[in-house]
Amino acid sequence: MATKAAVSQLHFCKVSMRIEPQKAAPPSRKKPIYPVSERLRTYLKTYGRELILPVQYQDLIHFTYARPLVNDQGEETAWEQVSYDMREWDF
Repeated sequence: MATKAAVSQLHFCKVSMRIEPQKAAPPSRKKPIYPVSERLRTYLKTYGRELILPVQYQDLIHFTYARPLVNDQGEETAWEQVSYDMREWDF
């Protein structure tokens, strides 16, 4: 327990905080997804180009970390490098 002498020596200062408005997130550079048309699917099947992959698109969007891919000039591109936690994948 503080003594009266110790309590009288406490000083409080007024702290003013300035809250800056949040900057809007940059626009997404994610490329649109297009479904495979029946015409393209027929072509792929006809010429043996259609493959069944062990991974679906829904699996690929659940990445752990992403960072922009940088070109030779050090500028960010519309592509991203992603990392996955392979413990979450079931094959």
